[in-house]
Amino acid sequence: MAKNELSPRSIHCAMSIIRQLFNFAKRFDYFNGDKPVSKIKMPSFDNRRMRFLTVKESEDLLEDILSRSKNTYNMTLLSFDSGLRAGEVFSLTWGDVDPDSGILTHRDSKSGKTRFAYMTKQ
Repeated sequence: MAKNELSPRSIHCAMSIIRQLFNFAKRFDYFNGDKPVSKIKMPSFDNRRMRFLTVKESEDLLEDILSRSKNTYNMTLLSFDSGLRAGEVFSLTWGDVDPDSGILTHRDSKSGKTRFAYMTKQ
């Protein structure tokens, strides 16, 4: 598969399917012995993409959202300006907002740690 220039992610998916098939076959006594894929090193890969909205794209998006829902616009603007994830914005309460210092407190972040974000004047 690598010689045919398939991506590491494609190879990983194919190997996972083969491994699952052999696990199934062993579980129901259709196959005995070592799985052939156990001797093959699974390829490592980083499939993440790093892309950010341009200023123009974010302005266009906010304008479109505002035409549909003022509430959704406010949440999106807060997320854009503070860097909070959508789930973090949704779970904010007034007790998490300190308008004097401009700090938002998110207690149950994805990492399990308390996170702080800063509010812009906007």
